[in-house]
Amino acid sequence: MFLTFLLSQNSLRNAIEHNLTYQNTQGIVKTKPMGDLILRFLNHQTHHQGQDSVLLSQAGQHLDSTDLLVLIPKSYLSYPSKAPNP
Repeated sequence: MFLTFLLSQNSLRNAIEHNLTYQNTQGIVKTKPMGDLILRFLNHQTHHQGQDSVLLSQAGQHLDSTDLLVLIPKSYLSYPSKAPNP
């Protein structure tokens, strides 16, 4: 529901659809939609969650969760019942 609320906001939709132009480490200029880059960032973060879990398990430690949504207090995840007027 929160994601639906966010995507209903034109400014966020425009930001996700905005093209970002950057230069990679080889000097090649690339242009990608910001939404694709955000998805890549989130997937990479998931990769590191897996690494953390494996390393801690190998060290004999119990890890309840590496899920960011579990670690964020619920008060930060609430949203207004009505979308604000732009």
